[in-house]
Amino acid sequence: MIFISGEIVDKPDALSDVEYYKVKQHTQKGYEFLKQTGQFNEVALTIVRHHHERYDGNGYPTGIRGDAIPRSAQLSAICDVYSALVTDRVYRKASSHADAFKLMREESKGGSFNEELFKRFEEIMNAARS
Repeated sequence: MIFISGEIVDKPDALSDVEYYKVKQHTQKGYEFLKQTGQFNEVALTIVRHHHERYDGNGYPTGIRGDAIPRSAQLSAICDVYSALVTDRVYRKASSHADAFKLMREESKGGSFNEELFKRFEEIMNAARS
């Protein structure tokens, strides 16, 4: 997200189509930048590039679906959504752990996540909170 202007990142209301397009470019730009450094292995670079792909194919940057999404990126996508939900944002307060998982369960059933990976993530997070 370092390639996205603060005006867009901190915008309190809905993004315009142009702003959303710019946000969606952060995965590819981040991938290219980190690859040029030569300091990251292919697993790390894959996570950066594909952490916004969705299991149902509605993600970005490439719209790949299902197990065509590298498993590391599938898990990173789940972690990224959880982190986003439980963190305060300019445009909304953080959700509770329970509310975050309620929303994510709905998304998982809707096809956004690999359901088995999501279930395992939820089990681990709930055990860690016990």
